[in-house]
Amino acid sequence: MRDSTYMIDLNVVTFDAFCKLNALDETFIGTPDYMGVAYFWGHGVKHYLREASQAQRRRIHKKWLEQGLDLYDDSDDHFRVIGEVMPRFRQEIQNSLKVNGFEKHRVPEWNRVKFGNKPPVTAEVAYEQI
Repeated sequence: MRDSTYMIDLNVVTFDAFCKLNALDETFIGTPDYMGVAYFWGHGVKHYLREASQAQRRRIHKKWLEQGLDLYDDSDDHFRVIGEVMPRFRQEIQNSLKVNGFEKHRVPEWNRVKFGNKPPVTAEVAYEQI
């Protein structure tokens, strides 16, 4: 199985089979045997990686290991790899890295509350509003 787009169809396996596959794959995290089923990432990148296919997860996992990145961290390098592997987020990640570094990636743009960016309220602004 060397196809870069392979996928285990988890929609047709029983819940018990999924749990066993997931448990097995958890033992493969950090190794070349990782199958793309179990979660291996930290909080900062979960919004991107939980939408990834199994093949994309495998590629990201492999690239992070090759670059010596901590699987549970979320640095600029982590986001660059996600952008390379997941075209859907490539432009958003590139724009954010240019502007703010990885801090903007804590919550993806499409998942942010749409209340607008209000300036911080200072004592002068609060007094003027009274």
